[in-house]
Amino acid sequence: MQEVLSKTAAATSAVPAPSLEGGLFASPRKKKFVLSLLLVAVTLWVYAPLRNYPFIDYDDNLYVTQNIPVESGLNWKSVRWAFTTVEAANYHPVTWLSHELDVQLFGLNPAGHHLASILLHSLNTVLLFLLLARATGSIWRSLVVATLFAVHPLNVQSVAWISERKNLLCTMFGLGAFWAYARYAARPNWKRYATLLAPFILGLLSKPMLVTLPFALLLLDYWPLNRFPAVFYENNGAQECKDRIGLPRTTIRQLVAEKIPLLALAGASCWITYRAQRLFGGMEAQLKFPLPYRLGNAVYSYADYLYKTCWPRRLAIFYPHPGASLAAWEIALAGLLLVFVSVVSARAYRRSYFIVGWLWYLGTLVPVIGLMQAGAQARADRYVYFPLWGVFILVVWSLADLARGHNSRRALASVGVLAVAALSWQARIQLAYWQNSATLFARALEITPDNNYISHANLGSALKDMGKYEEAVPHFQYVLEHFPEAAAVRNDFGTDLLLEGKPREAAQQYAQAFSSAVGSAPLQGAIAGNLAMAQERTGDVQRALASYQEALRLDPLLYNAHVGLGLLFYREGRMADAVSHLEASIRILPTPLAYYGLGQALEKQNRLPEAAEAYRSALQLAPGMPEASRARDEVRGKLASAKPRN
Repeated sequence: MQEVLSKTAAATSAVPAPSLEGGLFASPRKKKFVLSLLLVAVTLWVYAPLRNYPFIDYDDNLYVTQNIPVESGLNWKSVRWAFTTVEAANYHPVTWLSHELDVQLFGLNPAGHHLASILLHSLNTVLLFLLLARATGSIWRSLVVATLFAVHPLNVQSVAWISERKNLLCTMFGLGAFWAYARYAARPNWKRYATLLAPFILGLLSKPMLVTLPFALLLLDYWPLNRFPAVFYENNGAQECKDRIGLPRTTIRQLVAEKIPLLALAGASCWITYRAQRLFGGMEAQLKFPLPYRLGNAVYSYADYLYKTCWPRRLAIFYPHPGASLAAWEIALAGLLLVFVSVVSARAYRRSYFIVGWLWYLGTLVPVIGLMQAGAQARADRYVYFPLWGVFILVVWSLADLARGHNSRRALASVGVLAVAALSWQARIQLAYWQNSATLFARALEITPDNNYISHANLGSALKDMGKYEEAVPHFQYVLEHFPEAAAVRNDFGTDLLLEGKPREAAQQYAQAFSSAVGSAPLQGAIAGNLAMAQERTGDVQRALASYQEALRLDPLLYNAHVGLGLLFYREGRMADAVSHLEASIRILPTPLAYYGLGQALEKQNRLPEAAEAYRSALQLAPGMPEASRARDEVRGKLASAKPRN
């Protein structure tokens, strides 16, 4: 990178930094090192309360606490699973590996998982600072942008929510790709290009939002790398950009051609993501929210994110899609704001960073702005973790250019310090809502009370887990009365009833959930497996058998349905069928219950050595499983007594 931007500092338009001779700021390298440590310290202070926060009941169970492969830590089985599954309606094996590593290091202690997220956010902040400082030559402006990124309340969701590890990883690899691209731009060759592909692929395998990277690189070519033909800078009068970076210029055709392999990878990621979303029924929202609704919400969301960037107070974990309820005047007003800023950006031709910052914000939000609706959300704070850089650059560079005089710079610096302090404090306030699921979803309902069945369902579950059943019931009733098509919520409610010893009521909820989940084979399969358990507990073995078979027809890799069916066959005395399904479950994903059931079935077949090995495997996965321990000792005793004595 050193040779990439060696001429940057000499010709930059940055605000001059205070002159400090000797000491920690004796050289630019020392200055960057000290400021990087300062960024880490600020980030750690803002997010320090997370060390006492638990997992939340929204997706953290799906990603960590109730995900058997992840709970097993890093091993060959879990690694293979990470690269073959589309669970959670996404293909992101690097994210799964990250969670598995956390479990390997910290178990299910949430403090360790939170620490890993905080460190990743700190790393992203430092990388952003160093990248901007090297590319633009302006240490102080870059520091302000990175500090805003570190402490802004809109980023709390990405850091505090353990399930959003994918956002942090995707951004980290994206920053790595930007560094590799700058190095390639200095002296293009295939080896340097290959170093760009690696972090890009890893980013896509963390979260597909990085598909906009080719577009973002083209913006960087314009500013600050200045690789566009000279006419783009001469004709628009942007003389302060001309030859400032010192990288070799090239043609527009070459700039576009360089991005074609990246576009191909991005296209493949989009296709895989679309298939995964369709498989899990995530694209059904396309039918629920027709294109005019999605367009209106997209325009409004662009403006709403800008508003929350400037005034980040009423933030929630979930914002329900407004559908047809969004007023025409609201969409029109938001559209006028976007048009106004776009016109200002186009007219500010002497400030290349302005148009780049604005297009960065608009472009990198495209995958998650809701034009292709996946889920019931209107927007999400986590979606702007990466796009907000553009807004920060636009604002910081513009204000710095306006403050040319010494007094103006001092005033601007004071305002900047106050803004960072205010945002840091507001981030701590926002972070307090993440102390548990109940406070988090109660806050969401306070902000968005209308049509927010997701928050009602999760608040109900949180209250139930706290033993506040009477307070939880109205939230469940709201969902079931107003959103009968919410299959996943109804499925969860059925599970609650099953755990409470009400299998008949649970079976009714599962049956309705199964009918509502048409179009999502994995979800229907999971519901059918739950329905089979409820039917079996009511004594309806034949229907339970049919439901298990239907679950496996819909999702042949549903390992827990194989376990349930295997145990049912065991209780019915069909040992060969029991062994077959329990072994099939273990081939998909080894679990202590599957090994224990297999040992029981093998013991009934008098296959004692194999039964002993199955019990041993169960205890390897769950050392504290008393049933397996007793069964293993009994089988060992039988084997010892069967040996001939000399």
